[in-house]
Amino acid sequence: MLAIDKMRTKEERVELNLKELRTSKNLSQKEFAERVGITTNSIRSYENGSKSPTIAHIRKIADFFNVEVSSLIKEELEGYGDVNQRVLERANSKCELCEDSVPEELKNTPYLTIYQLEPGDINFKNTAAVCPVCKFKLDTLKLDADKQKLLKKISKVPKNVVTLQSGLPTNPDLIQEVHVALIESKDFEEKLRATALQVVDSCTKANSEATIASRIENKISEILKYFGEDYAPIREESVVINDNTEEKSLRYRHKQNKRADSRFSNVITEYKQDILVDLEKNKNQLDEYLQNISRNEEVHIDKYFGVLTDGKNIVFLSYSSGKKIVSPLQNFNLKTLKELIKVYLSLGRKELSAKELVADFSLDSSNQVTINLAKTLYDKLITNQKEGETKYESEWEKIFKLGGHNDNNTKSIKDRKNVLANYFDVPVGKIDETKALFCLHTAYVVLIKLIAYNVTTEIFFKSSHFSLKFDELARLDSRGLRSGLSAIESGEIFKQVGILNLLEGDFFSWYLHEEVWDENIFSCLTKSIEILSEYDPSQRLFNRGNVHDFFKVLYQSIIPKEVRHSLGEYYTPDWLADHVVNRKLNEIRKLNPLWRGIDPCCGSGTFVMKMIEYVLREEADKDNSIILKNVLKRVYGYDINPLAVLTCRINYFIAIARFIDVEDGLQSIVFPVKYGDAALVPKVSNIMKTDFISYEINEDDLNSLNFRLPKMMLMHHEFISVTQSFEAEIFKSEEVNTSNLTKMLLDLCDYTNEEIQSSVEEFVESTVYLMQKGWSRAWIRTIFSVLSTMVDGKFNLIASNPPWIDWKALPDGYREILKRASLEQHVFSGDNFTGGINLNLCALIANVVADNWLESEGVMGFLMPKSIAFQQTYAGFRELVQVRSGNLNYDEFIDWSKSGDPFKPVTEKFMTYYFKKSDEPQEELIPVVMYEKRRGENIFEKKYKNFEAIADKFNPIDKIAYMASEHYNNFTFTDTRNVGDIPKMKLIAGQSEYKGRVGLGLYPKEAIILEVLDERARTTANKVWVSNYQNKKSERKVAVRQVLMDTKFLYPVIEGPNIVRFGLEKVKFVAPFPYKSTDLKRPIPREELELESKSLLNYYDSVRDDIGKTDYNQRVQGKKGEFYSITRVGPYTFAPVRVAFRNNTKWVSTVIKKGMTPWNEEKMYLLLDHACSISQDNEGNFITEDEAHYICAVMNSDIATNYIIDSSDSRSFKTDLPLRIEKYDKDNENHVALSHLSKIAHDSELSEEEVNRELSILITTYLNNLS
Repeated sequence: MLAIDKMRTKEERVELNLKELRTSKNLSQKEFAERVGITTNSIRSYENGSKSPTIAHIRKIADFFNVEVSSLIKEELEGYGDVNQRVLERANSKCELCEDSVPEELKNTPYLTIYQLEPGDINFKNTAAVCPVCKFKLDTLKLDADKQKLLKKISKVPKNVVTLQSGLPTNPDLIQEVHVALIESKDFEEKLRATALQVVDSCTKANSEATIASRIENKISEILKYFGEDYAPIREESVVINDNTEEKSLRYRHKQNKRADSRFSNVITEYKQDILVDLEKNKNQLDEYLQNISRNEEVHIDKYFGVLTDGKNIVFLSYSSGKKIVSPLQNFNLKTLKELIKVYLSLGRKELSAKELVADFSLDSSNQVTINLAKTLYDKLITNQKEGETKYESEWEKIFKLGGHNDNNTKSIKDRKNVLANYFDVPVGKIDETKALFCLHTAYVVLIKLIAYNVTTEIFFKSSHFSLKFDELARLDSRGLRSGLSAIESGEIFKQVGILNLLEGDFFSWYLHEEVWDENIFSCLTKSIEILSEYDPSQRLFNRGNVHDFFKVLYQSIIPKEVRHSLGEYYTPDWLADHVVNRKLNEIRKLNPLWRGIDPCCGSGTFVMKMIEYVLREEADKDNSIILKNVLKRVYGYDINPLAVLTCRINYFIAIARFIDVEDGLQSIVFPVKYGDAALVPKVSNIMKTDFISYEINEDDLNSLNFRLPKMMLMHHEFISVTQSFEAEIFKSEEVNTSNLTKMLLDLCDYTNEEIQSSVEEFVESTVYLMQKGWSRAWIRTIFSVLSTMVDGKFNLIASNPPWIDWKALPDGYREILKRASLEQHVFSGDNFTGGINLNLCALIANVVADNWLESEGVMGFLMPKSIAFQQTYAGFRELVQVRSGNLNYDEFIDWSKSGDPFKPVTEKFMTYYFKKSDEPQEELIPVVMYEKRRGENIFEKKYKNFEAIADKFNPIDKIAYMASEHYNNFTFTDTRNVGDIPKMKLIAGQSEYKGRVGLGLYPKEAIILEVLDERARTTANKVWVSNYQNKKSERKVAVRQVLMDTKFLYPVIEGPNIVRFGLEKVKFVAPFPYKSTDLKRPIPREELELESKSLLNYYDSVRDDIGKTDYNQRVQGKKGEFYSITRVGPYTFAPVRVAFRNNTKWVSTVIKKGMTPWNEEKMYLLLDHACSISQDNEGNFITEDEAHYICAVMNSDIATNYIIDSSDSRSFKTDLPLRIEKYDKDNENHVALSHLSKIAHDSELSEEEVNRELSILITTYLNNLS
């Protein structure tokens, strides 16, 4: 190839080569035009140089002649007619390697490809014609035997053999082929290097900005001509500057005109004689131009690019999702000139952005490519269920449940079924939700893997180690594409360039199985690849500041929200993740400037990307190789969900891909994103002075397997490559050689002993056993990965939003293993009454993660429900017991309870819990900041990528948290202005001498709660007309019934909202209560009830199915005799006097005795659910009326109310009173006075203000007596 400075223009080169190519085929212009599908006039114009060929036409010409597009722009064809054509004729429409007959053309493109077997000049004896499958095999496997077979065969063929013509289906995308091939060629790099030196030299001598601009643009114009670009920038373009500062009213906002130095398309360039003078001012000026041009032209600012240069240095400025990205100051050299040229060349192609991907690949996109693929896969699973397919599906389901599957919500399940049935065009009653979701996940995973491959080819295109270019995938036939995708799925094609664990084969590769793959799948994937070929990954790679969870929006557009929400999947907003990560970073940096961070429940990578973003800021002034190395050492992620691990790895790859420099040589890259179980970590033990790490896996609901390996093995630098070889060895043949497997692992040990030998042999035996039972090979990588998490060291920052999964939602076998771990970690409260073993999984994860991975003086920030700070269930967790490492303290709470529900539609209140690993004793007062959303502000715009951008939408309120009671370790939150009340709070907090009781369990309300029909109340003696309760918002629907019922067993019902301070209001419902005080365990038997109230029994029978539908009733009530049994019945139910109080929403109490029914009968009240009561002291003695009023007065006092509210989740107050209420003493004047005041308040003899004033005085005396 000639030197670059002798190259002709694009038109001249195409003219020369097109004519030579056409005549070599003995075709006239007319014949050629007909064959290639271009008009004769166009061919004539292209050959005489009067017209430049279009992109589409050059692509067609290159395809027809079986040449690389770059050949059309080369000075000469290097003997094409003498070698390539004769090789194709020699092949005679057969692949010279596999010897299969092949079509002359496929989809209007030649089929065979010319393959050079030996280096040097191409000739008849070192070149073969092979099919796409064999080409891929030669490129990927590089088997010497294949090449030798071809060379031997070729040597026996005479040169003058005449055969049929054929060709090669190369047809790469023109822009990428021409641009990348040329710009990365050695000759062109030399040209650019020389140009850069000339620019620097000439601009150093320039005496004005105009001279600098002229010299730089002349050089850029020369370069862009090689690409057929006519570089004619607009000089001194007028820019209308809008002064939109908030301080100025609309009426007086000022407009002024300024002039941008240079504009070409959407690239704005500002030239300076010395940009180091007022550098920040110069950058701000360029930014001002970009913002105002974007505003004036009504085009999103992401579409513009800014360049600031003086010919010696250069700064790039751009926007991503509205966020400004400014490159560091760089020298004007080969590297920055190449980047600048790439910017100009990429302006016409799609940016690889979430927005563009959603437009092309969402379920609702116009091309329907994603849903068509998912439906095709679904049909295969439904109509052709083979063992291999169901195996992957069932194993996916098993792990996915561990990652967050929760199907307890009836409405969400209905919504999920409806939306899946709609997308898959299947009746709701016939949709298989598991298969449908598995197919959606598969479609999503295939797409992100293809994106990863596209990015990889962008980086390593010029590497001789890399074979199959992305665009070539779309040109392969069905067998070739399946072969190519298999190499991508397995990760083998990435290993060629040193990327060891980006893709490793997983549960989602099932579509490539021979019995699954078909023409429909081939067609869907080809279409996807063709669409992705339109993207330009280089735009994204160039943007150093573009670091975020790239696939978040894409995933949300493919997995319907009804499905995601039913599974408990809610993405953490970027701004919230940014706050969690950044709040403690300055503190951490002071201790360790090279801090290490991890998200142990990383999901798709939101927190991991945030940590990478901050590491990149810190490393910005370093060389790419150092940046790459440090990021990989400093930021980690774990997750048990394979979908999450895969997405996070690819996100990680895209975030750091721009720092991979092929010129530095191929370096091994291992992404520190692993399969890891943050709740059930491997155990560490020491036997025979050797550390071992073990992990338990459920084989089924009853059996489990334990996998154990020496720690030193997992720390070996060749661990990844050996484990990959280990996996390959297992599937090498039907007879597994366990000796070889054992030796492979033992070779990683520095020494061996009996215990090491035994552990490795057992590991091999268990692994082979699982594979022989049909488990997928992905489990081998999962086991190795989980074990290796214990050798990654400690981290200075742990930031995460762990799964908020209720304990009972976990699979049975996994839950039992976790229960043992929870007992070891002391996170269970052990309180059976309050459900002390029904904790949220995130509490266990927080304890385990801090114990295993938090460095001394390190900080852990977890987003978790606020109820963890209050509820008795988490009493064990709040002790922060650490069994493997040092002391753990509470460091700070960030309260998001009033932040506007960032996880909508989830409205559960949550906080950022910051913990610190420290030997210092726990501070008594813990700082709290509550962020309260300002009225009218919107926090859901996707543009908010960091907290700084959204901070002004909140009012920060400083508070403190402390443990007021020695008996209960729940937290109390109070405003910093009320610190003076803490001594009083500590006095009122504590144990009560009286026992609180939850109300009766009357379920379902729609069948059991009744309303008396007033107009028909006295129709018959001792009978009333009633109708069952109806609630439009309830998911449980019970048909309306109007019944004439005996009043004997009907009682007035008090619900929580009926209770007000010192009184009741709006009591209107009744309920049947077929119990007698002589038998509290069982209701009146059916036979007896028929005699005493046949109408009630008939009603019960009519709603029997409704009562039996609830799991609660089946589990609890059915054990107590009749199906109409009621829970929580005891002697306290019949107590003559009780204190009734609410255990949710509002803290109020009142004294109750009997109530008047609508039929004017005085009967005892039934308290339902959240209407709780006190009727006995802790010794079981019933309270007197005076005693009840004394208790009520203390409970209704301001100090008690404030303490309960400040130390509880408003949705749930403790039923077992956390108040220090002394036993009533009739000789204690203060007690008697409190009781008397309560009676007066009940009778409304004093105003509320007067009651409060008197109560405040009395309660102060009460507290003084306590102290």
